[in-house]
Amino acid sequence: DINQNTGNYVYGDVRKPIQFDLTAQENLVIFNLAALCTIPKYEEREYYETNVLGAEHVCNFAREKNINTIVFTSSIAPYGMREEERTEESLPMPTNEYGISKLVAEHIHRTWQAEKPDQRSLIILRPGIVFGKGEGGNFSRLYSAMSKGLFFYPGRKDSKKASIYVKDLVSIMIEMARNTKPGVTLYNCCYSKPFTIEEICNSISEVTN
Repeated sequence: DINQNTGNYVYGDVRKPIQFDLTAQENLVIFNLAALCTIPKYEEREYYETNVLGAEHVCNFAREKNINTIVFTSSIAPYGMREEERTEESLPMPTNEYGISKLVAEHIHRTWQAEKPDQRSLIILRPGIVFGKGEGGNFSRLYSAMSKGLFFYPGRKDSKKASIYVKDLVSIMIEMARNTKPGVTLYNCCYSKPFTIEEICNSISEVTN
């Protein structure tokens, strides 16, 4: 319940059916954040086992517990590795297992919503690169390489990085969940200006000396 400040933590594996007791409440929201996202890192099948089976098991849990709102964090990866501006109306053209598995997961969630379109609410967020303390991903690896003096630009300095700070993304997610209504809504989540890799590196250098 997003209006409560308490938390009970139950640990599980979304690759398997989700089974735990849940006290009947109203206004429950599922935030589905589970994913394998680092490319390349895992075997091909692992992206589908987590991202696709995870979506199926989350949606089945929502059916079982009669939860009518899901906020699903997808990714801009379904658009593919492209530099042209993309909007929510752009045709997805994923170019790797992560993007493909995320697009499939979106459709699994859409199927869940379509079963009861007048009752269920699905919010799909497609964030860019999410950065912030503890993210351990793209920006963390970049900082680590720079701090060791091992970083170099691989050919271009003007590659664009669509990105968003993790706390801004969380604020958007909570606001969307609080103002939900039946149906499907899709939002790209990035800052309006896509910074270049050179701008990002210069900012890191300036802040960290």
